[in-house]
Amino acid sequence: MAKLFPARLHVTTGTLRAGLKPRPFEDESESTRVREDDGRASETFALDAKCGLVSHYKPGQDFDSILEEAFAARWEKLDTPWTLEREVDLVPVPGSAIIPDFRVAHPDGRSVLVEIVGFWRPEYLRKKFALLRKAGRRDIVLAVSERLNLEAAGVNVEEFGDRIVWFKGKLEPKAVLECVEKICG
Repeated sequence: MAKLFPARLHVTTGTLRAGLKPRPFEDESESTRVREDDGRASETFALDAKCGLVSHYKPGQDFDSILEEAFAARWEKLDTPWTLEREVDLVPVPGSAIIPDFRVAHPDGRSVLVEIVGFWRPEYLRKKFALLRKAGRRDIVLAVSERLNLEAAGVNVEEFGDRIVWFKGKLEPKAVLECVEKICG
């Protein structure tokens, strides 16, 4: 929670909500513990980018890898109305969440998320693709390195169809933009 809350303040869409129930004080006896029907009101905790709190994490273009940073730098050179935003969406998944690397947004309101899958261990790949499958979202483009052995990791790329952009070495923004435009129509 100590890492999630400050990071969540940089996500510009949606709200993190949690139901809170008051607990008894430690000195209350077993017979006075809170029960479901005790009449105490539950509260709702909500956290979003507009709540007025300030994160101690630096906002902006801090990248997880040189690959992401180079991709963003090449995107800036594209002549397109589509803008690239870093880690601004939270995709809920039962029991977890995904924060895609980028959101590609058009001035008319259309947007697509981009997740870059570079070099990782088979366990990581299985988990990453399982989460993406559970999310059930059709608006996520996966940029996947050709160097990964997804088959050995047990990943069926056919499940993601035309939402995969393959790359070798560097990820070309034009290829991602073509996929984004195909998804958005």
